[in-house]
Amino acid sequence: MDIEKIKNVLETSLGEKRYKHTIQTTDIAIKLAETYECDIKKAETAGLLHDCARGLDAEEQLKMLEGTDFFTAISEVPKILHGPCGAILAEKEFGIEDRDILNAIANHTCGRPDMSLLEKIVFIADAIEPGREFPGVEKLRKLAYRDLNMAVLMSLEGTRQKIEEDDGIWYVGSKAALEYYREKIKIYPGSRHVVDVINMTHEGRGVARIDDFVIFIDGAITGEVLEIEIIHRAKSYAIANIYKIIEAASERIEPFCRVYGSCGGCSLQHLRYDVQLKFKQNYVMDCLQRIGGFKQIKVSPTRGMKFPYHYRNKVQYPVAGGKAGFYKRRSHSIVEHRVCAMQSDDVNEIMNFIKPQLPDFIKHMVFRVGTEGVMMIFVSTKAKPNLDELVISVTERYSIIKTVILNINTSGTNKILGDKNQSLYGTGKINDRMLGVEYSISPNSFYQINKEQTRYLYTKINKMAELTGKETVYDLYCGIGSIGLYLAKKAKKVVGVESVSDAVKDARANARDNEIKNIKFVIGKAEEVAGDLIEKHGKPNIVVVDPPRKGCEETLLKSVLDMAPDKIIYVSCNPSTLARDLQVLCENKKYKPGKVQPVDMFPFTSHVETVCLLKRVKQ
Repeated sequence: MDIEKIKNVLETSLGEKRYKHTIQTTDIAIKLAETYECDIKKAETAGLLHDCARGLDAEEQLKMLEGTDFFTAISEVPKILHGPCGAILAEKEFGIEDRDILNAIANHTCGRPDMSLLEKIVFIADAIEPGREFPGVEKLRKLAYRDLNMAVLMSLEGTRQKIEEDDGIWYVGSKAALEYYREKIKIYPGSRHVVDVINMTHEGRGVARIDDFVIFIDGAITGEVLEIEIIHRAKSYAIANIYKIIEAASERIEPFCRVYGSCGGCSLQHLRYDVQLKFKQNYVMDCLQRIGGFKQIKVSPTRGMKFPYHYRNKVQYPVAGGKAGFYKRRSHSIVEHRVCAMQSDDVNEIMNFIKPQLPDFIKHMVFRVGTEGVMMIFVSTKAKPNLDELVISVTERYSIIKTVILNINTSGTNKILGDKNQSLYGTGKINDRMLGVEYSISPNSFYQINKEQTRYLYTKINKMAELTGKETVYDLYCGIGSIGLYLAKKAKKVVGVESVSDAVKDARANARDNEIKNIKFVIGKAEEVAGDLIEKHGKPNIVVVDPPRKGCEETLLKSVLDMAPDKIIYVSCNPSTLARDLQVLCENKKYKPGKVQPVDMFPFTSHVETVCLLKRVKQ
């Protein structure tokens, strides 16, 4: 019987709802067949006929199965009878003789060990067609096109969980299929294994191998023996959590935060602080050698903090569903807490006070801390919210709050702050004093998060520059001008470049308020305006670059090389892009790297700030 005749018969026998399911399942089966290079005609036929016995009641189905191998084992599980009955019907009524098609119809409700490709396709197509709704179905839909065997296993695992929750009967054939695919795949979400941790990634995850398959383990340390539980498997690697520590490393300590295991804010609390510093030094060294090709480069020990707590002067709390906190690792679920040891005591206390009062349209709370007080920012999806009572309540209670901002962000993207700010209380800015310079900070302006370590970083930049009062300095990606304003004290002239207009306004105001007259600021992307700077401001002796995590655009690096300064000082928050950019700057041998100094700007995380000096080679 041809396809159109089959459709006509089924449309009449199944009814509208079941026929729609059949067509949707068939469409998915065809797509999967194309993905996995299976016979498309067979997939279409099996998809159309997989539910052809759905119109029969349980008694009719059991009668059809009398005398078959299915009868005894399957009779207690009526929900799956229509699979093997469908195979009988397909053969008798529709003239299907292909055994692979018949097996795919028979086993689509229950699965079996060692299914053929066609059987797996129809089994999964039925599970993920658009009408299906159950926890995890979206993940299963994506997985189906990436790893069919894993999709079969995850579908069987889902069936097992549902049966156990409902105290139902577990068909022996499905149970055998589950055990078969568990053994075949071996490494799958929920499986447990004992492993030796052989290394650590730059993100602070432990690395292990099972039969040459790489496993990344949150919270693991090199040298440990662990029992792990797989939480995610991709094609070439898996991610796991620690289920049990069998042999702990001597570097392991007890995390001080009660939500450390779930919160995504910190990743190295389990590691002794001196070991964290060494880990970050090695991270920078590895990137410079492996990515940059600087085999002989030396990296100084990481500059740490005597008291690495309460160091953050900025924090961004996501708010959703009546919760406020930080995102859980690898998710958008919010982990709540009352005290974060990385934030100031003032911010912790204020956040705990306002958290229960936050309306639904507030999507983030942002705090910035200056020398004299706190800036509080409500990030709203509503253009004209009424926050008057809340603002009065919190500012009367906490005199440390100097300004309150309403930031409007209706974009729906992952960008936290929108472009529109309205001051609800105070001036809309806060001030911070550092190294003899007073800085005015707006809501959207970049300013280093760790003040103590920033002092050290800027002092190190100053030492690398060795200013005598005769130099012109370009400060690219200058933000509110904090580096340039500090260097201007000893330079002849400083030119700062920044793309955020509010930051440039702050930078100019900072220069004016500090009576620093030998500095100019240019609005624009550094890579776009760098070529015009020399004509307007003269050739630089020193260029300082402090780019975002993505590093410098190659056009900017070429412009810096054309400027031919005596020194380039590169400040980086990402060692891998630092290494990539240094390779470009040094490839023609006109510059060579000098001192490389990592700075622990973010204790208990895997992030590290690095400052590197490049000197022009005298020809």
